[in-house]
Amino acid sequence: KQTKELQQQNKTHQEANQQLQAKLDSQTQVVNQLESERNHLQTTITELQQQNQTHQEANQQLQAKLDSQTKQTKELQQQNKTHQETNQQLQTQLDSQNQRIKQLEGVEEFQQRLVTDTYQYKQHIASLQQQLDQQRELINKLQQNISESRTLATIGELYLNKWQRK
Repeated sequence: KQTKELQQQNKTHQEANQQLQAKLDSQTQVVNQLESERNHLQTTITELQQQNQTHQEANQQLQAKLDSQTKQTKELQQQNKTHQETNQQLQTQLDSQNQRIKQLEGVEEFQQRLVTDTYQYKQHIASLQQQLDQQRELINKLQQNISESRTLATIGELYLNKWQRK
């Protein structure tokens, strides 16, 4: 009876062991699947961490480029400002030069008028000189005529005096 009970208990224990073994096998499978998934997730995490590291490095490089370009932009803006100031100064100088050119054009016009007036004056002087020469000739002729007339008048007076005395 005890043997039967023990056999029964043994059989019950064996069944329980088989059930436990089945559960253990099932759980071992689940654990293996979970470990496989964990390994897969760990690999994925490692890959993502590597990608993240790569992205961070790329971001750092992009930030460095951005900083460099920002610095270059500021330098270019400063150069542009300097160029604008220089352009304004040059424009002011150009305007001043244009005013001087206009003034010089006025002087040039005055000089041209002066040359023209001088030429006309010289022509007028030449004309007056010619008239003066003609008048001198005329005066000389008239003085000769007067001299001849005086001579004739003196001769005439002598004849007149001679005739008056007679």
